[in-house]
Amino acid sequence: MYNLRLLKFYHSIFMNFSEGFTTYSKLNFSEGLNDLSDKLRSLIWYGYPLQALPSNFNPNNLVELDLRDSNLERLWEDCMHTPKLRWLKLSGCTCVTKIPDLSKSPLLELIDLSGCIHVTKIPDLSKSPLLETIYLQDCRSLLDFPLLAQHPKYLIYLYSRGCTSLRSFPSDIRFESLTSIDLSNCNNLTKFPQISGNNITSLDLSGTAIKELPHSIGHLNGLKKLFLGRCENLDTLPSSICKLTSLRHLDLSDCSRLEILPENLGNLKSLEYLSMKRAAIKELPHSIAHLNWLEELFLEGCENLETLPSGICNLTSLRHLDVSDCSRLEILPENLGNLKSLEYLSADRIAIIQLPSFMKRYKKLKELSRRGYVGLRITHSSGLGLQCSLTRLFLSGCNLNCIPEDIGCLSSLVELDLSVNNFDGLPQSMMELWNLKFLHLDNCNMVVSLIDLPSKLSHLSACDCKQLQSIPNEWDFSRILKTKSKPKPTEFIFTNCMNLEETAVGNMLARLVKYRHQVYISFRFCYPGRKAPKWFRYRNEGSSIKFQKTFDSNLKGFAVCAVIAFENYLFNGDSQHKLGVQFDGTCSDGDQSSPTNIMSETAYFASRNRTLIDSDHVAFGYCYASYSWLFERQLKNYSFEFEFRLSEESPNCRVKSCGVCPIYYQDSDTDDSDEAGTSGSRFDEKEMEPHPKENENLQAVKYAEPIEHIGETSGIKRSRTSNDHLEEEVEPHPKRLNI
Repeated sequence: MYNLRLLKFYHSIFMNFSEGFTTYSKLNFSEGLNDLSDKLRSLIWYGYPLQALPSNFNPNNLVELDLRDSNLERLWEDCMHTPKLRWLKLSGCTCVTKIPDLSKSPLLELIDLSGCIHVTKIPDLSKSPLLETIYLQDCRSLLDFPLLAQHPKYLIYLYSRGCTSLRSFPSDIRFESLTSIDLSNCNNLTKFPQISGNNITSLDLSGTAIKELPHSIGHLNGLKKLFLGRCENLDTLPSSICKLTSLRHLDLSDCSRLEILPENLGNLKSLEYLSMKRAAIKELPHSIAHLNWLEELFLEGCENLETLPSGICNLTSLRHLDVSDCSRLEILPENLGNLKSLEYLSADRIAIIQLPSFMKRYKKLKELSRRGYVGLRITHSSGLGLQCSLTRLFLSGCNLNCIPEDIGCLSSLVELDLSVNNFDGLPQSMMELWNLKFLHLDNCNMVVSLIDLPSKLSHLSACDCKQLQSIPNEWDFSRILKTKSKPKPTEFIFTNCMNLEETAVGNMLARLVKYRHQVYISFRFCYPGRKAPKWFRYRNEGSSIKFQKTFDSNLKGFAVCAVIAFENYLFNGDSQHKLGVQFDGTCSDGDQSSPTNIMSETAYFASRNRTLIDSDHVAFGYCYASYSWLFERQLKNYSFEFEFRLSEESPNCRVKSCGVCPIYYQDSDTDDSDEAGTSGSRFDEKEMEPHPKENENLQAVKYAEPIEHIGETSGIKRSRTSNDHLEEEVEPHPKRLNI
């Protein structure tokens, strides 16, 4: 291969769900590599397996050298003549400790050493005037930034994020073409030097140890984004920063020593985004009123902030205002209602005890968050006084004793959080929230009954409602499932609602999946319980179950459940990290080489932080038979296997037992969408037999109102008694279900 000009080896990539992307190379040179062509112009070898290039290799013709993610420890020992080298890429070479002298690489355009965690020094780059891009991310051992040309004419990008040992940055350099500097998380960098460059648009110094900015910062006329978040030593800003008339984005969040802002901050005429979250500021400058283009203002956690200047009301472009956790803020300017463009207002845990009257003037308001108002006063007569444009409303932890009827006027509401309050029930007007999909009622300890629920709910969480006794019956749950526009799983979570009667809930679910449930909808249901419901055809101890059964195209779906044993289990999570149980089902027959996945769903028990569970719970799921094509060809004896596993491992929780129940149509041509839920479908009664003789408590369902006669279905008449035998309960039409 004497005349070889181009040599490329790309490694394979596969996905490991626990570790993310993993790379590997199948090439193995157990006896080393003796020779490479001296005529090579491009050498690309991902995962290069050796510690060095061949000692006799002459890179004189090399234009591109890419050995990313390799085992390389060194390139070559001495300064090599590489007059044509343009691109040097060694990213992810974690074994490299030294970069050779590059002074004889005058055409170098790009150097990428990202992730070279053991490199302490990079040679002089001032002899490479054509450099355009320098990547040094996560070079954690790098002590000093390499020397650059005094006037690097072509340098455009300079990224050194995460160089945690970096102590200095070259000073008095005029960057003619540079557009972006990223020194974020260089937490040993105490000083940012004097620099200049009219084309610099982004400067990121967040997470550094700088105490001040140089006055020359005002000369960066083209700067649009300045990131100073988490600069915990920064205690002042130079007045010259206000000369940045092109600045659009300024982040000062978590600058815990920054108490004063420049008075002429209002000169930043182009500013659109200003964040001062958890800064130490005591007041905002009055000139803030001149920020005519400001759209987002974040003041969350400014504990020293006591007032807002009246001029803030002149920010007619402001769309998002966050004053949450400003614990000393007791009053909002009355003319704050002038913010005609406001769409998002967050004011959690501040001292204001009443919703200001100007809230009615926010005609574009989409999201309002007022969490943690312990003394918030809302009565039936005062109402909420909010615009119907609102899509998200968060009132958790407000010590509310009632929910006013006018909440039904919020017809655009998609998400509502009323958790940790003291009301005893929801108003009937909740039924008018036609678009509500997410309803959070966790820790509402006075709630006894949840009956009037909106019809489009996708998620209902009522964890830790200690007094809850009455929930919707299968008719009302069916109404919710029926009106869903998309086939996404619906969740009903009643974790730690210990006053719900286990058997009655199980029987309600039996009727729901058998008679009321629509074909193409899946749902999950979690509630306190010690056993799989008796009507489950297949039950087993432990976390898996196997069975064989002959099926055909009349299969409607599968009901599955898992009983989880909790012992003093404390869950710490959030909306991104939930506690749940995964249902996985497979099917196989003699003609298939491997099982076919027919179910993979998760039922959640909790998402709220610090949820304590100390009793057994049942996780129930129903999945429609989208896989029915498997059974249409002919009747066969299929093997089914279902496995159940928790989303996180702990000695305080385990899968105790599980169950599976196939749900059938008897006639696939019948209509299952009848308004009264009496579809006329003839189900396989053997698969849904509730075994009433085995459990006398199956008669525990009680109804809050007399049950009207609805006629016959499958030969069963509905009686008016409150404790019907389950054979008669299989198809009731009550308005409510008390448990």
